[in-house]
Amino acid sequence: MKHQLKKDLISFLEDTNKLWVHIAQKVVVKESNLKYCQNEIGTIERLLLELKSTLEYFPVTYVSREDITDKIISGTKIPEQGIEITDSEMERIADKMGDAYCEHNYWIDLEIIAENVLEDKLTSFKDMFKNEEITTNELDNI
Repeated sequence: MKHQLKKDLISFLEDTNKLWVHIAQKVVVKESNLKYCQNEIGTIERLLLELKSTLEYFPVTYVSREDITDKIISGTKIPEQGIEITDSEMERIADKMGDAYCEHNYWIDLEIIAENVLEDKLTSFKDMFKNEEITTNELDNI
């Protein structure tokens, strides 16, 4: 399964799980219905764990409410406790931050930093083959 598809599915399952938790906490009256909700929550949580374990990515950064308060609200006449930022709004901000980073500097920064961190490995790999001409097919088999 493609990486973005996995991320989208995880996001969908997390939203679905939040809905089931909300239903179990706020809506359910009958004990049998509560058990059904708990079963659904357990199933979704198991799916999430399994799906997340197949992702081969590492977080780059995060955004917090404190970041927004420090950058946007501090220095204004708005009291810090006067604005409540919802989880949904935080997720939208984080998504847009990720998009902005990928559209601007992410790929440039990734190349520079990865080459720097992997410099020794890249150099030894190049040295291993500096006297040989390597075809694309040969590289695929390495």
